[in-house]
Amino acid sequence: MNRQQIMSRLACDVPVVYTQGPWSLWDRQSEEFRGSPILGRTTQHDGVSVDVPSRLLVTWRKWPALTRFVEALHARRLRRALQSARDLPLVAYLFGPELLPVATSLRPDLLVYHAYDLFESTPGWSARDDALQRAAIARAGLVFGSSRTIVDRLETLGASAPEFVPNGVDFAAFSSSGFAAHRPCSALEHIAQPRIGYTGRINRKVDLALIAGLASRHPNWQFVMVGPVVDLDHHSESALARCKQLSNLYFLGAQPVDRLPALVASMSVNLLAYRTSNDVWTQGIYPLKLHEYLAAGPPVVSADLPYVDEFRDVVAVAGNETAWDALIDRALESDHVENRAHRADVARRNDWSARVEHIDGRIRAALGLSASSQRLR
Repeated sequence: MNRQQIMSRLACDVPVVYTQGPWSLWDRQSEEFRGSPILGRTTQHDGVSVDVPSRLLVTWRKWPALTRFVEALHARRLRRALQSARDLPLVAYLFGPELLPVATSLRPDLLVYHAYDLFESTPGWSARDDALQRAAIARAGLVFGSSRTIVDRLETLGASAPEFVPNGVDFAAFSSSGFAAHRPCSALEHIAQPRIGYTGRINRKVDLALIAGLASRHPNWQFVMVGPVVDLDHHSESALARCKQLSNLYFLGAQPVDRLPALVASMSVNLLAYRTSNDVWTQGIYPLKLHEYLAAGPPVVSADLPYVDEFRDVVAVAGNETAWDALIDRALESDHVENRAHRADVARRNDWSARVEHIDGRIRAALGLSASSQRLR
């Protein structure tokens, strides 16, 4: 995810603690809650201290006073995790508004707000979430948006100078010349070529009706869906039922992160198969998989969405269902080495390292630190 890519790179120079906040009352039946320690702990992942919250600190929205108390105690736990760097400036970096109360309790020297989606268009968004987002924007010293559409929306919500920081790619991991892309991919051994793939969360934004139609019309193409099936609506549940009746359509479920480059590279064509209707949030997304697809090599066919406009020289854009058939067919027939090299070139210019270098520079400037200084956390 973008937060993992950003935080792990920042952690090369400064101490970073990542948290998803304290447990809520609704988490009590989850396996993760039951396995968490009574007093909490941190684990190390990619150089980041990842918070495992205490089972004793549980929020309950019906009791606001209790929730505020728990959030304040959770912030104290985070500060203790950074005790070795207590003399350094403290940055609270929010990927969404829900942890603003915790961030506020941290008393940071700088608050950064990074919107990676049009949050108000996503399932479950509430009036409380909206109020928190507006408050986060008002308090933030830096505001980033992962697409220009999101940046425009942040401006309407009161952000004075939101910056466009698009998602990138771990090019070394996904590159067609990289080690990971050439690892054996046992998950695909039983699936014949050509393989038409989608990789990512399979939720209501994915056009499963389109996938079902393509698979029905092209029985010799094998469609491979990689990722967990979550958060469907009535439209996508109906389409999913159709998909599962087709013998040339495979759902592989969630896969380990280190297996994804090989899976993406093993497809004949990769799809950005998103719904374009107004009842989903796709008009504002800049998906991680765009540059991952390009780095891996195979041709890419996408729905006609704003973020692909500047990449039409390396992404085929389908404006209607008939175009999807024609563009996939053309991609299967004309995938040349030069095309792959051009796609890789574009992806290389969008590596996460360049994105995080910019973010790091903006944070240091906001804190009044020199570019070479490492004095922040």
